[in-house]
Amino acid sequence: MFAVGAWQALFVILDLLLYKHCSKQSWAATTTVSLPWLGTSSVLSLVAQSVAAAVTITWVVCRHSTWAWTLQDVLGIALMLLVLQQLRLPNLKVGWVTEGKGGQGGRCSLAVVSAAAVTAA
Repeated sequence: MFAVGAWQALFVILDLLLYKHCSKQSWAATTTVSLPWLGTSSVLSLVAQSVAAAVTITWVVCRHSTWAWTLQDVLGIALMLLVLQQLRLPNLKVGWVTEGKGGQGGRCSLAVVSAAAVTAA
């Protein structure tokens, strides 16, 4: 499951970076390719999808190697960036909010708070 989500996240991040880096008048940004079963897509999206697939498949095949942690970190960072983009949060600060006195008989709940809420407290 991590690999599928990370593949999609890396594709979205790379696609955004490539479109921002290449101008709108570039042939790669404007040229579309029609693929069977997949429909039409731009050349930049195909490049981003290919790179994301290569990184993810390399990690899945070689994940028990000593160097595979770097690819896992890249995939994890891409996944967290996509979460930040989709939730429109400035950052992820996760805190445990304990209800009760001194942790005795209290319930713990997970709260996602923004940086403004943390600094205001």
